[in-house]
Amino acid sequence: MTQKEILTNWAEGMTAGEVLTLGGGADSFKYDTVAEIDRSTLEIKGSARVWAQYAQIQHNTHLVAATPSSIILFDAALTLDADEVWRVSKFTWTFAPGSGP
Repeated sequence: MTQKEILTNWAEGMTAGEVLTLGGGADSFKYDTVAEIDRSTLEIKGSARVWAQYAQIQHNTHLVAATPSSIILFDAALTLDADEVWRVSKFTWTFAPGSGP
């Protein structure tokens, strides 16, 4: 059975209008500032493109896919833990002007 047949069979069991989330992620990172606050803390400000991929089931069990994306502005802090691994300790974001839903 092909992937298309498997997905079609699965879609037939769904109700029209349901949405299937297929994936998502972030790419195209740009760093405006990277500042060392102290030996174990970095602050990073920048932007990234975030995206999602999904499909909606139509009345004829046809899948219609979409991959919307937006640019976000972020402010993050990384902290070096006792095992010397950098961990995200703060992350805030907002849509870039003109990029929101």
